Amino acid sequence: MKIKNKEIKTEKVNKMKNEAITLIALVITIIILLILAGVTINIIIGKGSLIEKAGKATDSYSEQSAREKLEIALGKLQTDKYIDKKYNKNEYIDNELAKQEMVVVDNIVIVDDWKFEIDRDVPKIVTSLGKGEQNKEIVIQANVNIREDYVKANLETLIKYEGTIEQIIIKGEVVQVPEKVEGIYALNKEITENGTYTIYAKDEDGNYKIAQIKITDITEDMDIWNRQDLEIFRNKVNEGRTFEGRTARVMADIDLEGTQENQWVPIGNYIENEKLVFKGTFEGNNHVIDNVYINSTNNYQGIFGCVDNAKITGIVTGKNNSIIGNAYVGGIVAYAKNNSVISNCGNNGIVNNNIKMVAGGIVGFCINTQITGTYNKGNITGGTWVGGIVGQNDIENDSGSTVKYSYNLGNITGTYYVGGIIGRFRRLYGML
Repeated sequence: MKIKNKEIKTEKVNKMKNEAITLIALVITIIILLILAGVTINIIIGKGSLIEKAGKATDSYSEQSAREKLEIALGKLQTDKYIDKKYNKNEYIDNELAKQEMVVVDNIVIVDDWKFEIDRDVPKIVTSLGKGEQNKEIVIQANVNIREDYVKANLETLIKYEGTIEQIIIKGEVVQVPEKVEGIYALNKEITENGTYTIYAKDEDGNYKIAQIKITDITEDMDIWNRQDLEIFRNKVNEGRTFEGRTARVMADIDLEGTQENQWVPIGNYIENEKLVFKGTFEGNNHVIDNVYINSTNNYQGIFGCVDNAKITGIVTGKNNSIIGNAYVGGIVAYAKNNSVISNCGNNGIVNNNIKMVAGGIVGFCINTQITGTYNKGNITGGTWVGGIVGQNDIENDSGSTVKYSYNLGNITGTYYVGGIIGRFRRLYGML
C-alpha cells in the first residue's frame, strides 16, 4: 500500500509539471496574439499584468510540486522511523533527503529552490518559506525567558530592518507583524513546549532571514521507572518546577531503599519553601513505592510535602514504609490544598507525628480536597488530629472537601481528635 501511494503521488507531481508547461505555452501564445491585436504593453507586462499573473500561477505549480516531492520523502522517513534500527532524527534524515537532491540546513529543506521548515520528530512539513534569497540586512535577535515555575516561556524577538517586513513565521505559525518602532519590529510569543524554534521574516520583495533558537528548560511530562527517576522528578519539583499542566507516570514498582542515612526528602519540600509545591498530575498506576524512610523533626513529611490543585492517583505504599515527622505527616501527602484530587491510593506503611498534631494514612492535612477510593492498612500514631485516611480535613468558605469510598484497617492511636477515617473535620469561614 505504501508503494502504491508513492506511485500515485509521483504521477500527481508529473501531472502538475505537465500542466504548468501547458499553461506557460498557452500564456505565451495569448500574449503574442494580444500584441498582434494591438493590446497595450502595460496590460501584458505591467504590474498586475498577464505575465505577472502567469508567473504567479507557474510559481504556485512549482511550489506544490516541490512540496509533493518533500512529502513523499518524509512519508518514507515516517516508515523508516519504526522499521530501521539505524534511524535517528538527525544524520539519518539529512542523508535520506540528500539522496533526493534536497539541501538540508538545520530544520530547513530546499527542494527545487523552494524552502520548507520540517519537524524532525514526526517528521513532517511545518510550513513553506517561499523561494526568496537570504537578506543579510534583516537582523533577528531572539531571547527566551523561562517562567518561574518552568511551565511556560516567553520568546522575545527583535527584527531590525530599514525596509518593510511583510510576514513573520515562528515554528510554522504565522504571527501578526507588529508596528515598526525606530526600525525595529518587537514581538513576544508564549511558548509551552521545548524544541527548536525557527523564526522567519520575509520582506516586501520576497527575500527573507531565518534565525533559530533552541528551548530546553520547559517542564515536560515524565515517565518514572525506578528510584533514580523518582529522585530526579522530586528534585525538579524542589527546584521550583510545579509540573502544572504536566503528568508524571509511575511505570514500575519502586524500591527507594530508605535508611537513616538515606532518608526521603518530600516532593514539594514545603517546610523549606512554601513555593515548592506540586501542581500537576501524578499517576501511580497502582505500582508500589516501598522502603520510603523519613525520621525527621520537621513538619510536612510524606512522599509529597505539599500538593496544590493537583491530581494524585493510583499510588500504593509498601509495608516497609516508615514516615515519622513533627506535624502534618501523611503516608502519601503531608498537605493538600486548593481543589486537589487524591484517588485510588493505598497506604500500607507506618505514619507517626511524634505525638504532635495532624497525621493521616493517606493525607496529613487537607483543605478543599476531594479524596475518593482510598484505603489505609498501616499503623498511624500521633498526638492530636489523627485519622486512618486524613488527620485534619478543612472546608473553606463552603467550597467543598470530601472523603468518599474509603476505608481503614490499620491501628489508629492518638490523644484526642482520633478517627478511623478522619481525625478532625472543620469548617472554616473567612480564612485563607
